[in-house]
Amino acid sequence: MQKRIDDVLIVGTAHVSPESVAEVRKAIEEFQPDVVVVELCQRRYDSLTGAVKWEDLPVTSLIKGGNAYFFLLQSFLGTIQQRMGEKFGAQPGAEMVEAIRAAEEHNTDIVLGDRDIAITLKRAWAHMSLREKTRLGWNLIKALLPADSDEEEELDLEELMKEDAITAVMEEIRGIAPGATGVLLDERDMYLAQRIFESRKKGKVLAVVGAGHLSGITALLEGATGKEVTTPTPEGEPAPVEAKKATPPPFKDGRSDQAAIERKKKRIAKKAVKQKGHIVNTSNLEVIPKKISILKTVAYSIPILIGVVVAWLVYNGEWDKLQDIALLWILINGICSAIGAAIARGHPLTILGAFVAAPVTSLIPTIGAGWVAGLIELKMRTPQMKDFTSLKKMTSMKDFFANKVVRVLMVAALANLGSVIGTFIATYYIVDIGI
Repeated sequence: MQKRIDDVLIVGTAHVSPESVAEVRKAIEEFQPDVVVVELCQRRYDSLTGAVKWEDLPVTSLIKGGNAYFFLLQSFLGTIQQRMGEKFGAQPGAEMVEAIRAAEEHNTDIVLGDRDIAITLKRAWAHMSLREKTRLGWNLIKALLPADSDEEEELDLEELMKEDAITAVMEEIRGIAPGATGVLLDERDMYLAQRIFESRKKGKVLAVVGAGHLSGITALLEGATGKEVTTPTPEGEPAPVEAKKATPPPFKDGRSDQAAIERKKKRIAKKAVKQKGHIVNTSNLEVIPKKISILKTVAYSIPILIGVVVAWLVYNGEWDKLQDIALLWILINGICSAIGAAIARGHPLTILGAFVAAPVTSLIPTIGAGWVAGLIELKMRTPQMKDFTSLKKMTSMKDFFANKVVRVLMVAALANLGSVIGTFIATYYIVDIGI
């Protein structure tokens, strides 16, 4: 699927389609661009081209903070793509690699047009409500579960590449997680469009992007350049007849339909270029929103609250109650964290470590029980080279949970989650006893 705007040719691809790989090479050879823009950031480029190997990743740094959650999400999404790639006969991102190869063969400049994947995921997470996160997580899990044979037969990549089908998919995604869609699709449309717009200074531009971004980017470039969008016709085929489509009505919940969104993007780009000379200031899209975290506020408040209760009981000489709350704190915190480590299939010593660490780390918000559990798991079951190399080859839930790198991160994430749950439960009972 291709769209042309003046001196820019945009090739919309399916990231797991062999046909897209061939189409990209053919487009570069025929169009002979001065610049090739690919929908990759530096991290994904290094990963696809092998410049950075998985085994070079410092696992200990991934265990700390929220890094484990984001790495697990990236791995989870990669597993879904890998599974689709095996089904359709192409490695995820193969068309991007082919575009880079073809550009290098023709001594053409290469521009990495996408925003850093880590920034994108963190911004998406920050913009999602708890309900959206839950709904998205459930849909990702369903995508990895074995599908009915009837459903698999219905999945047709050619049909999915049609504009109407892509629009329907985009609207469905907006329905699942509108907060994330704005970041994953709309913001990246603007980011990619700006990179393409800037690259026009060097001459003819060919951009390779996922088909889901095609309509958004073309709308933005059409508004920015004032040029009309055309659909190139393959040699020997009749020119397509552009039929006017009726604009679908807005969704019942007030969300705009896809066509309205593209019209809005066109107006935004036209106004931005006229006033500021660019579609969007990309640096604004690289800022991770700083929100007041309720969980962090509570995490720092609970030790103070526990301290007040303990001080009150000591002041009144209620030593029996002090023993009761100490026992409750240790057992509830420890058991909940240990259950999290056990669900992640941690080593027995890891589970024990989570039990011992949680009651202490819950009183020190800067240290998580998951860090301790993750480091013990890393020591007991050190990932081997095959675990790192297989990160790109996981295609099922079984592969996902069997990988030692993933297991270490799962242990860290779930032990932390268990400790948080245990802290809330224990605090409730302690305050009740203290009062």
